[in-house]
Amino acid sequence: MAREQTLSLVAEIRPDDMCAQASAGERHPAWILGHLLLSDAYLLSLLGLRPLTHNFAALLRKYGPGATPLAQLAIYETKAQPISGLEEIDSARVHHVAGMTAEDLVLPPA
Repeated sequence: MAREQTLSLVAEIRPDDMCAQASAGERHPAWILGHLLLSDAYLLSLLGLRPLTHNFAALLRKYGPGATPLAQLAIYETKAQPISGLEEIDSARVHHVAGMTAEDLVLPPA
């Protein structure tokens, strides 16, 4: 699965290197994980599985379109936090989508 591959790519990155950038503004691992978590949370809301989180607007500003990744480790969650969230959301998404019919997949979100 794509999520497993993503998580395997960051598995060996040391927590202190999660904000490493080759050049200013480059998307680093901490930002990418946050962006994926934001996207997955939004997808679950579109599927009707759960409402957007109370801090969705803050996550959108930090990880959404136009957000600039910063090389400041202190402003990002620990490495384990977004990974845990991604694993939990992935499980919910896969379980839900596996139960969808072909008709469900062509319907617009409710």
